[in-house]
Amino acid sequence: MRLVEFFIMRHGKKNDDDLTERGCRQVEGAARLHLNRIKFTAAFCSPKKRTGQAVEAALQVINQDNIEPVTSQDFWYDWLGENFEAALDEYVIVEQRIGDTATVQVWLDNWAPAKQMRQILTATLIRIAENLPGKNNSAVLVGCHQVLAELAVLDPATTTVLDFADIVRYVVEITDEGIGRLIASEILKAPTVE
Repeated sequence: MRLVEFFIMRHGKKNDDDLTERGCRQVEGAARLHLNRIKFTAAFCSPKKRTGQAVEAALQVINQDNIEPVTSQDFWYDWLGENFEAALDEYVIVEQRIGDTATVQVWLDNWAPAKQMRQILTATLIRIAENLPGKNNSAVLVGCHQVLAELAVLDPATTTVLDFADIVRYVVEITDEGIGRLIASEILKAPTVE
């Protein structure tokens, strides 16, 4: 048996699709606090520039910038296809109604794509973990977005959605037969940065 830890970081504050200076400081602060002792074997980000910038900034501040983040559609909303724009419009309406401190469960109950996204994210983490080479435990850094990164948490009723540069730690257990299952999740809050 081996364990694969995923550290899925929400990007920092942004302007359009770029991290702001404050956003970079948020990511760097979270990386120093929560990722400094982790040895990463892989890194991923969504196709959005800000998530790649977040992963690169985090890896640089913890002296692991030799790892090249892989851009993956799995950490974005492209699977919505032609429903993408309508889902984003609905997302904005739901966010305005429930606020940005709602629990993951509130999102699962109020935003139609959330339940499917939860299944997709869980399956993605397991698939990536099962396909990582080697027999040793490993860690993966992922740059992602709010109300996607946190959807696979094991306790959605008490887990709040991520703020800028917060991290969700997921643990996937891989059996000796190569079968994965999600066994743990926790939120690692980013420090306050001005």
